Amino acid sequence: MFKISFNKHKDFLVLRDFINNFIRSVLKDNSTTMVVAFNEAINNVLENNSDLSNEVFIKFTILKERRLIIRIKHSGQVFNGNKYLQTVNRYAFDHEAESGRGIFLMKTLTDYMTYNKTGTEVLLMKKII
Repeated sequence: MFKISFNKHKDFLVLRDFINNFIRSVLKDNSTTMVVAFNEAINNVLENNSDLSNEVFIKFTILKERRLIIRIKHSGQVFNGNKYLQTVNRYAFDHEAESGRGIFLMKTLTDYMTYNKTGTEVLLMKKII
């Protein structure tokens, strides 16, 4: 397990390659979908919380050498993510819109995804093959 934090977009840009390489090293050939889901989750935090005066925390856990779990937590805007997760499907968004597919992508690309009660933390899980 290890943790990383940042509070500015430019700080994340410095960390992004390291994090993506870590995900690739753990998941190997199964990594691309988790890299996309992780980056989408970070983009959601950055887009929906323009005032990042508070830190964003990222926690990586390898559970019993069988699952990679990534938790992304922020103290910004509250969001009822689990309610949205229950209704999101490939028909629930405008396919021609420039945005609005992120949560659907994250849900589809991971083996498990959930939010905490306030929507300020998302958990992404992918099985290690």
